[in-house]
Amino acid sequence: GELDIVSRLLNEAFIHDIKEGIHIKLPDNLKDFDDLSNIFSKLNLCIALPITNSSLNGEVKVIGMEQGSIWAMVTLGAIQARIFISKVAMSAASVYKMVLEGKETEQRIRALSLKNDLIEEINTAQKENIRSFMESQAELLEKDYFESSELERLNLIKNSIKTLSELYPKGLELHPSSQSENEDLKFPDYEELRKLSESKTQILSGRSEDDESEEPKL
Repeated sequence: GELDIVSRLLNEAFIHDIKEGIHIKLPDNLKDFDDLSNIFSKLNLCIALPITNSSLNGEVKVIGMEQGSIWAMVTLGAIQARIFISKVAMSAASVYKMVLEGKETEQRIRALSLKNDLIEEINTAQKENIRSFMESQAELLEKDYFESSELERLNLIKNSIKTLSELYPKGLELHPSSQSENEDLKFPDYEELRKLSESKTQILSGRSEDDESEEPKL
């Protein structure tokens, strides 16, 4: 009704005025409280834990929810904390792209009928490359945004990158709640990620169909 519309508009106006806030689009396939609890637990792990009790002066507060595609409106307590999370989000997007590329590569090498041992070696090398990338990104972020290095925090940052990269294909998105001219504040282009995922899926499904239709070689 009219009251809901007014409430929503006031809610949007409030969050858009908060420079340290973000909008989180939750996955579309949430069915019950268990799903909702699980996703917020993961968000707590990859967003709240790395920025609280640190030099970033971060503090996570959920200040609103919006229906339709479910959106959570969150303040992070400090502009620097939001910039840090944007960097984590961008690193996670890079990891997601690497995973998509890896799946395509695996499909290509399987089509060459190589020995399973060789395929496993290539897959292991790809996973190690992703692990190494996440570690280097975490180290850079810790160096840029924290005064000292701590193994526990480094592992938190790595886990944040990994968790977000796994949530992106499920529909999760992070967006700034307000526009900023700060060049450091940049979030992933989720439309680009969707298109890349769709193109890779088409390539893989097309290759699978070709494999099925191919006549046995004598």
